[in-house]
Amino acid sequence: MPRFHFNLVLDGQLCRDQQGTELLSTSHARARVKLHGTAILESFRPVVTVADETGRAIYAAPLSIDLGPHPNDVRLAERDPLTGIGNRRAFAKSVRRALHAATERGSHVVLGILHLDHLMEANHLHGHGAGDALLEALAQRLTSHPSILAAVARIGGDEFGVLVGNVATVSEGVLKLEELLATLREPVRYGKSALDARASLGIAAFPNHGSVADELMKSADIALYLARKSARGGLVLYAPEMREAHERRRTAIGAARFALAEARILPFYQPKISLASGCMTGIEALLRWTDPQGNIQLPGSISDALDDPELAIKIGREIQGRVFDDVRYWLDIGFDFGRVALNASPVEIAGSDYSRDLLERLASRNIPPALIEVEVTEAAIMENASGSIAEELRVLRGAGIGVTLDDFGMGYGSLSQLLEFPINGLKVDRFFVQDLGRNERATIIVDSIIQMGRSLGVTLVAEGVETQEQAEHLRAQGCDIVQGFLYSAALPADRIEGFAATRARLASASTRTSQLAPEPV
Repeated sequence: MPRFHFNLVLDGQLCRDQQGTELLSTSHARARVKLHGTAILESFRPVVTVADETGRAIYAAPLSIDLGPHPNDVRLAERDPLTGIGNRRAFAKSVRRALHAATERGSHVVLGILHLDHLMEANHLHGHGAGDALLEALAQRLTSHPSILAAVARIGGDEFGVLVGNVATVSEGVLKLEELLATLREPVRYGKSALDARASLGIAAFPNHGSVADELMKSADIALYLARKSARGGLVLYAPEMREAHERRRTAIGAARFALAEARILPFYQPKISLASGCMTGIEALLRWTDPQGNIQLPGSISDALDDPELAIKIGREIQGRVFDDVRYWLDIGFDFGRVALNASPVEIAGSDYSRDLLERLASRNIPPALIEVEVTEAAIMENASGSIAEELRVLRGAGIGVTLDDFGMGYGSLSQLLEFPINGLKVDRFFVQDLGRNERATIIVDSIIQMGRSLGVTLVAEGVETQEQAEHLRAQGCDIVQGFLYSAALPADRIEGFAATRARLASASTRTSQLAPEPV
């Protein structure tokens, strides 16, 4: 129960109670009063009767209560217990004071919300002690710049609030925060390890982007979301048009949470076709969900929600579970589906015990790891600063699970960084495939990727194949596998067996036809 500090006034004489129950003394007699909790105190206005030693009432008076938090409790309630700096409550007070002062002076206030981008990764790789050390180090770095910052606080698990007050222009405040952000890029030593201390920063300015503290905080939070999505490790200044994107994200998050809570997440499967045999050689599991009206929705409708680490991990696990149930069923009936590919985002792999969890789930269903492959995008390379994603993928490869680099050629990573990834497959992005034969540069890029893949000895997959001409060009260059609307859109699980049987019949008929064809003269 919280302590209360209050003054008791009886017959003009002041008596203090520090604990909530106290013997009240006056020069006349004694009385005992018990006070229980805030709600009762706020509505309780007792009259205290004072009795002498024989029990006879000698005085009655109303009790005046001056109620307020204990001074020490106020200080503790506004401190972050880990870092020792202010918390969200303290920061809100500082913002309100700064806005009041800026209003009187006619100056600007620049508020930033800073997100520690790799905290989850530090916790995952080195334990929560490392994460705590990273938070404490960041707090020390931020508080070492009193000439720049009017206030610093830890306002969330991996977020800090920073405030630049009394600047003549917004650009002056932004420049100061840019300088501050640069000082945070130096890794933090933790034992023999170096922890990535880089952070993303969302900025909003008073009075341009909000006239009150809550509005300004919300604007900075919207800017932070875009910084984390498109300028990771950098900063983004709020602009009014960002509000629309924020509302879309809120809608997407609401839909994703609904789909999870109502078990409406499900996989569809797009077949992969061997260019050598014409048969289905595997399938890629793709996210779908059912809306309240029962309509199947594409992932684009909730894609913004996948930027939320917690939701991304939950949705990924839900898809995994449904896929593994389908795989177990196909194994039980003797259906040869080849390999099933799962898409994994960087936040899924870095933010949880991804490899261990996946392997345990396969073992619980008695599914051979060799039947599964994981597709990661080139963006994963950018998230691999500490090597955590590469290490998770090495564990999977060691267990027999395939690893394919998706969207290859989109330019996020460098070829030297590919050496860190234990890949055995490259997927050519549809962006280049769709222009085969129409755009000379796209054709050159596709051909180069295929030749590089062949030299590396990895399996080559081309996605987005929609015409026979594209398929023939890829076959001639030595591509192994294709997928796209030329062959099939993504299908529900109960249609995969029929599709595979149809492809097998077509491939068999094509082989017989070619065998019967006359030899060229």
